[in-house]
Amino acid sequence: MPTKPDHLKQYIKEILLPKTGEDGFQLYKSKELLRVKGPFVDQISFQLSQYGSKTFYVHYQKNLIAYPLLNISSYRVGHRLSNNSDNGDESEWRGSESDEAKKAIISVSDAYDKIIEPWFATVSSVAEYVFEYFANNHDATTKSLEIAVAFAYAGKRNPAWWICSDLLSEGIESDKVILAACKEYIDVDEIEKQKEALQNEHYAKYHAAMADLAVPESRHDNINSLLNHWRQQNIEKFKLEKFIV
Repeated sequence: MPTKPDHLKQYIKEILLPKTGEDGFQLYKSKELLRVKGPFVDQISFQLSQYGSKTFYVHYQKNLIAYPLLNISSYRVGHRLSNNSDNGDESEWRGSESDEAKKAIISVSDAYDKIIEPWFATVSSVAEYVFEYFANNHDATTKSLEIAVAFAYAGKRNPAWWICSDLLSEGIESDKVILAACKEYIDVDEIEKQKEALQNEHYAKYHAAMADLAVPESRHDNINSLLNHWRQQNIEKFKLEKFIV
């Protein structure tokens, strides 16, 4: 029995990709567009109904590329659409037949222009990302490694340190990867602070005492290096090198 054509896949490639490609998006999978821009991985993905109706949602989302527990199949900052009704198009997005799939992707393309791309443009900084994180998650808490990474990216190193310290102190039930990342952050923060102190004339007379302090072991001597390391780990893990804008 011949395989039924995937009309959504066809029109995503023919209609939506040229438009989103102007903003740096590329096909990551047949129904997923992606780009790595600054501290974020941005995605537009299609979720088909699990009941076989060929109706679909469009998710548009952002994740921190340096988050050690990054899962690009989920998100805390983003939204989903089931139609383009905000722009006067009440028709249901479906993709079972060629004509309705084409009509739906044209509607998605219009929604991209008027809703999705403007949202990506608005949430373009770490500060805006953090605002969206708390505005759209009723259970959100500052006691999160993801928020610690966001603070660190924004140069707010002390809040990031306190978050990591709190997570470590409550580490019995925490994820081991989270604990390891928190410890690494605190160790590198200590290394960076000691290095800065030794280079500061105000502390020069204490050089000998500083030299006797126990220095944590790490391949990184500053927080930026650590963040870049976590970023590169995810780029390699998810094969994102060619998606960097």
